Amino acid sequence: MGAWGAIVPVNRTKTYESVNGMKQKEESITGYFEEPLGCETGGDFVHTTNITGLHEITKKEKDLFSKKNPKIYHGIQVADNYQVLEQSHDPEVKQWIEQQNVATDVFLKNTNSYQMIKNRLKQLWTFSYHTVPVCYGDYYFYWKNLGETNQDILIRTKTIGTNEEIVFDPNILSPQGLIAVSSYAISNNGRYLAYALSKNGGIWQTLKIRDIHTGKDFDEELDHCNYTVIAWNAQGTGFYYNCFPEKDYQASSIYFHALGTSQQDDTFVFQHEHNHFLCHPMISSCGNYLLVSVQDGYEPTHGLYIRKVNEDGDFITMFDHHDARFDYLGNSGDTFYFLTNGATSRGRVIAVDMHNPSEQHWQEIISEQECTFEQAHLVGNRYLVGTHVNHTHHEVCIYDIQKKSQEEIVLPTDGTVSQISYDGNNDCLYINISSTLHPHAVVRWDLKIKKLSTVFSSGYQDKDINFAFSAYESIQRFCTSQDGTSIPIFITHKKGVSFDGNAPTIMYGYGAFGINRLPVFNPYVLHWLEQGGVYARANIRGGGVYGREWHNAAKHHERPKSFADFIAACEWLIENNITSPLKLATNGLSMGGFLLLSCMLQRPDLFGAVIAEVPIADLLRLPRFDLGYQIIPEVGDPLRSVEEFSYLKDQSPLLNIDPTQKYPPLFVTTADHDGIVHPMHGRKFVAAMQEARTNNIVLLREEKNVGHGDGKPRNKRLESATDLIAFLHGIFALEYKGVKQC
Repeated sequence: MGAWGAIVPVNRTKTYESVNGMKQKEESITGYFEEPLGCETGGDFVHTTNITGLHEITKKEKDLFSKKNPKIYHGIQVADNYQVLEQSHDPEVKQWIEQQNVATDVFLKNTNSYQMIKNRLKQLWTFSYHTVPVCYGDYYFYWKNLGETNQDILIRTKTIGTNEEIVFDPNILSPQGLIAVSSYAISNNGRYLAYALSKNGGIWQTLKIRDIHTGKDFDEELDHCNYTVIAWNAQGTGFYYNCFPEKDYQASSIYFHALGTSQQDDTFVFQHEHNHFLCHPMISSCGNYLLVSVQDGYEPTHGLYIRKVNEDGDFITMFDHHDARFDYLGNSGDTFYFLTNGATSRGRVIAVDMHNPSEQHWQEIISEQECTFEQAHLVGNRYLVGTHVNHTHHEVCIYDIQKKSQEEIVLPTDGTVSQISYDGNNDCLYINISSTLHPHAVVRWDLKIKKLSTVFSSGYQDKDINFAFSAYESIQRFCTSQDGTSIPIFITHKKGVSFDGNAPTIMYGYGAFGINRLPVFNPYVLHWLEQGGVYARANIRGGGVYGREWHNAAKHHERPKSFADFIAACEWLIENNITSPLKLATNGLSMGGFLLLSCMLQRPDLFGAVIAEVPIADLLRLPRFDLGYQIIPEVGDPLRSVEEFSYLKDQSPLLNIDPTQKYPPLFVTTADHDGIVHPMHGRKFVAAMQEARTNNIVLLREEKNVGHGDGKPRNKRLESATDLIAFLHGIFALEYKGVKQC
C-alpha cells in the first residue's frame, strides 16, 4: 500500500498529444500505477513508478550516463555523472528530454481532472491588466491586456481610457506570443519608441526604433543587447543603451545611438574596469546629466558615475563602493537625491552634491523608518513618494520635503505595489496595486485634494468568471525559526473554515537577492482556492522585507538560514492544524526552486509534494553557463577558494541526494531557452533522483520556446499552471469540485 492508494499492475494503450501538440501518438504503457483513493480498479490511475514515470530505467539511459566525468576543484575530485545533460543539442539528450516530457504528459493527463482544470483556468486567465499611464509630449502611454492576447499591447491616448491608439502590438509578430518586448523607452516628446525584442524567451535582444507618428520603424537594428536599458537624450535625437559588444557576457558597455545611423557608428561611452560588471544608463530629470549605474551581477548594490551629457571627459565617481544600493530619484541642479541603504539597513533618502559626494557630506532628507524603504519617487521637487514593506505587503507614503511631513495613502488592498508614476499635468500619482484576491488595478491619487479614485478597475469587469472573491480572506501570521528569528507568513483561505489538518496547501518560497516576494494576483491561485486549497507565502531571510541585514543574513555560507526559515514556516502550518505533511506542497522558482530542493533533501518527511520551477541544482557548475556567473555574488564561486567550494558542495542539491532516503513526489520544470538558469540544472537533478530510485514519482517538464519567465506568453502561462495543479490533484487524489454559481 502506497501513501496515496493501492498499487495495481496495468497493461494498456494510451493516446496522448505529442510535445509539440501537432500530432497524436500511441504508447503502450506497462508498469505499476497507483489507484487513487476512492476509485475502482480499472479507472484512470495515478502513476507511482520512479525513473521516468513510465518504466524502469532503460539500457540506453544507462549508457547515456555511463561516461563519468569527474571534476577537480582545489585538488578535490567531484563526480559529475550527468554532465552529458548539459549538451542541449546532443541528439540523445534531446531524445531523453522528449521521453521525460512524454512521461509527464501521460501522468498529468491520466488525472481525472486535467481537462476540467485547464478549462477553468482559461476562464480565470481572462483578467484585464493595465500598467500605470505615463505622459510623454501630448500623450499618455500604457500597456494593456484584456485577457485575450498572449502579449500586452502598447497604447497611447490624450484622455486615459478613451480614444486609444495602438502604438505597438507584439502579437502581430507572433500569434503564439513567442516574440516579446523585453525593454522599451519613449522619447520625452512622445515621438519615438525604442524597443527591444526577445524570441522564445531568450536573453539576447534586437533593439528597434519606431516613429510613433507614422507607425514605421527606422531601418537600423541594434544587436548584442541583453537586458538592455534605454535612456533617450532630452532632444529625442538618440539614446544611450547597454550591450555586450562581443555577445559573450563580458565587457558590458554603454553606447550612444543617433537616430538614422548604423550600429557600427554608435559612440562608445562607458565600460567599468571590471568588465563583468553590468552597466546601465540613466538621464537625469533635468536632462543635463548621464548617470551610469554599475552592478556586480544581480547583487542589489550599485556604483554610480556621472558626467554632463554633452561632454566627453571623465566621469565623476559618485559612489564607487558596492556594499549598498543608490537609486537615483532626481536632482535640483548639482544636488542629487538617492534612496540608499548605505549606513542603514532599511533605507533612507539622502541629498548629495555631485562635487562633494563623500559620505561625510551626505544630507539626510528622510531618515530610516521602521518599515523597509523599497522604492521612492521624487515628484515636483517638493514631494517624495515612498513605498515601504510592512512585513508582507506594501504601504505608500507621501512626504512633503518642505514641510517635513508625511501621510499614508490608504490603498484598496494589502498587497503589492508594482508601479507608480507621476502626472505633472494634473499633479497626481498613478499606482498599480494587486494582491492574492485583488486583480491588478490602477488607482489615481490627487496630490491637491488628497483623494483616491480608480482609473482601471480590477481584472474581471464585464466578464462572468463566477469566482466568489468575498468568500476568501488573507491573513498575516508569524512563525519562529530555529534560531528564534520571527518569520512573516501570508496565508489565503476560505472564510470560516474549521481546519482539521487536511487542507491541501501550497507554500511558496524564494529568499534571495534581497527581493521581496509579496502577494500578487495569479489566477492559478484562485483555482487552487476554489478547489478547497490553502495558499501561503513565507518571507524568509535572503529576501529583503526587513532590509539589507535580512538579505545578508542568508547569503553565501549562511544560506542554510533561509532553509531553516522555510522549514519553520511549513512546520507552523502543520502545528496549527491547517494541513499535514501528506497534503503540504511547496512551490518555488529559480532560487526558490533551489530552496525547495534543499529543504526536501533535509526534511523529506515534511512534504507531500514538491514543485521546483527552473531551479538551480548544481552550484558547482552554475557559473559556467550563460548568465549563471551573475549569480556568484549571491551564492559564491567554487573556483575562488577552498572555503567557498566546500560550502557550495554541501549546499548543492545535486550532490546531496541520499539514495537510501524516500523523498516526496517531485515535479521539476525547465525551459529550453533559459539563459539565466540553464536547463541542465533540472535535467541533472531529475536524472539523479530517478536513477537513485528515491521516491515514487519524479517528473520533468522541459518547456519549449520559453526562457526564465520574462516575456512568457499568456497561453504558455496557462499551460504551466494547468500542469502544476493537475500534478497536485493527482498526487493528493483530490476530487474536482465544480464551480458553484455566486
